[in-house]
Amino acid sequence: MLDVTCEHCGKILKIPEEYLGQRGRCNRCHGVITVTVAPLKFSAEAIQAAAESEQEQGENGSLQDLPQSSEAIIPHKCPMCGTLLHIPARYAGQRKRCTTCNAMLTVPRILTDEEPPQPPRSTGTVPPTVPVPPTSAMLDHIHNIGKGLFAGGCLILLAPVIIALFVIGFALLSYRTSTPPAPTRQASARRPTQEPRPPSVRPQKAPSTVTDAEVKEIALREYPNDYAMQNYVYDQQLAAKQYVGTVTDGEVKQIALREYPNDYSMQKYVYDQQLSAKRYMAEVTDREVKQIALREYPNDYAMQNYVYDQQLAAKQYAGTVTDGEVKQIALREHPNDYSMQEYVYDQQLSAKRYMAEVTDREVKQIALREHPNDYSMQKYVYDQQLSAKQYMSAVGNSAAKSRAQREYPNDYTMQKYVYDQALKGP
Repeated sequence: MLDVTCEHCGKILKIPEEYLGQRGRCNRCHGVITVTVAPLKFSAEAIQAAAESEQEQGENGSLQDLPQSSEAIIPHKCPMCGTLLHIPARYAGQRKRCTTCNAMLTVPRILTDEEPPQPPRSTGTVPPTVPVPPTSAMLDHIHNIGKGLFAGGCLILLAPVIIALFVIGFALLSYRTSTPPAPTRQASARRPTQEPRPPSVRPQKAPSTVTDAEVKEIALREYPNDYAMQNYVYDQQLAAKQYVGTVTDGEVKQIALREYPNDYSMQKYVYDQQLSAKRYMAEVTDREVKQIALREYPNDYAMQNYVYDQQLAAKQYAGTVTDGEVKQIALREHPNDYSMQEYVYDQQLSAKRYMAEVTDREVKQIALREHPNDYSMQKYVYDQQLSAKQYMSAVGNSAAKSRAQREYPNDYTMQKYVYDQALKGP
């Protein structure tokens, strides 16, 4: 970094070396300054020796380090090797050789405020571009450009919203202009007291040409005040009546008639369901399960179908269980019902596992003594006795507690009951 003193305000500026020989503005007073270094001092003998060396080397001679004299120095970097050279001001504008890489270079000129800049001589090559430090005016210009870009971006983002609001406003305006104004008192006085209803919404009566009085009565009974629904129900019931009149299975037809004697639509539905179930039951293969279904619903093929499927699945489940003891309990309670066997097996197995994990042995013995062959009841009694035992341990009336324990020494549930009765009094 170079220390350059502003000749206008005296501020010492830190400027990189690559800006040597260029002009810029002070960041305090914005005055124009030239980036240079302090002149070096050379003696008269050194100047005379340099002049003789220049005559010997000619115009294209190389630059040598000179001793100090009073002549101004131009700092300049070699564009090829980057060596910073200190060149006497008298060589400004001439071509010399670098003392490091021996490359030809042009010594830059130092411009003053009174001297206008001269265009560079064309050498056939484009000189390298040197970056100029930004000034406050340049920063203001960049800031103004950023403001413009931000405003333009906001406008682009808000454009769909503005267009949508414009379309909605235009639609509302068109609707208001197309809607006729409200009638005045004078105009409404000339209008009839009641406008005729449009033909599309007039109530239509059911056709008076229907011939089946029985079906007509069904329609009238269901919708006495709705001609359209009367029309619809009449058509549905008439079609169902004609269908039921053509069926061939008298047994299934009697089931349908028994369930819905006054509704041909439901007769048709029940007939189809029962006929399908009857055909299904005729093809089943497990006679034992079929007998269970027939025993429960002898006159209903649909329920036979349902019970058969439930019992068959439960029978298959019972064949896969592994706890023989629990299975025997289920068989003992429901020997002819596989669905109930499945339910009881699951309940008993869960209770058996629960009883295996309880921790109060005294209460467990009470449950086992009351229900030795029923795990579900053991679980129920255990929970009741344990809750009563915990209750009795926290009561505060010693006399009532002693009486309860004396009457039922091995039953905490009865102790709790007697204790509560004693507190209530006679």
